[in-house]
Amino acid sequence: MDSSSLVYHHQPLPRSDSLHLLNLDDFVTVRKVSADSQLDGPLPNDIAADAYDQVNLVRSAAKSFRGKSLVEVLGASIDGARGILAPLPIRTTVLAVLTIRLILIGHTTKGLLEQIIGCWVHALMFRRSMLCIFKDVYKFLNKLSASSIYKIPNSTKNELLSVVVLFPQIRTNLRAQTMDRIYAVDASSFGAGICYAHLGTPLAK
Repeated sequence: MDSSSLVYHHQPLPRSDSLHLLNLDDFVTVRKVSADSQLDGPLPNDIAADAYDQVNLVRSAAKSFRGKSLVEVLGASIDGARGILAPLPIRTTVLAVLTIRLILIGHTTKGLLEQIIGCWVHALMFRRSMLCIFKDVYKFLNKLSASSIYKIPNSTKNELLSVVVLFPQIRTNLRAQTMDRIYAVDASSFGAGICYAHLGTPLAK
């Protein structure tokens, strides 16, 4: 296995057509191929399966897959045909339902709201620009103690409802093109500014 295709925690993804991930006892290979290509010969997953058998490690047949373009793995949904990476739909849908129920109840404890927001933050990592939805919710959380029940202010409800409405857009387009510009922005209480410079596509990538 080529070491240049290994994925490491807190490191940029390798610039390779194949990516190999190992998380605890889960081994995953993601490969970029053409739509009409055939996967011939042993794949890294097959080699790993043989290695498991040789040392008498138990493999889960239900979790094993080969040559699939739509899979759920390591807390993510990968749609290879459309080039979309997203949080698991069932988990996000359940989270949206729980969030709506919390809004309707109108009261919360600090621990409950922290858990709800923490789950949303994990989902929003698949589209990090949407993390800007939460602002007042953090101000509200900072005022709470762990031993009481609090009425949720309207500003916090609005942010919770916003993330529920927008959650179908929480996804990463793996085929998005790299912009050939770099932007710098800044803001203060009285104004805002933005500037950019052309880099060219090779440097931007």
